[in-house]
Amino acid sequence: MASAPDDSAAADFARRFAEYWQAPTPEGLANVLAPDVRLVGPMLPVTHTLAEGQQAFADLLELIPDLTEADSQLVSRVVSSAPPICSVDGTQPAARPG
Repeated sequence: MASAPDDSAAADFARRFAEYWQAPTPEGLANVLAPDVRLVGPMLPVTHTLAEGQQAFADLLELIPDLTEADSQLVSRVVSSAPPICSVDGTQPAARPG
């Protein structure tokens, strides 16, 4: 069984995602997520590939086009403090509490 990502990998992911969120684009997700990423989040469908995640983000950004830099601090706090919903290193993340 693979070990959980260490704190430095999680912090690096949170930093890169916050940087991405400064000017988010569906294409930019390729810089922070793996091709086989599984995303689970509020208001978005569960996705199982980067392409599906990019489409979900495209839909979200179409719905809320000004969801950009102003929200980056909030996104950074949520990503760095939330239970894992996707793995940084390809391992299966822990189940969500509740």
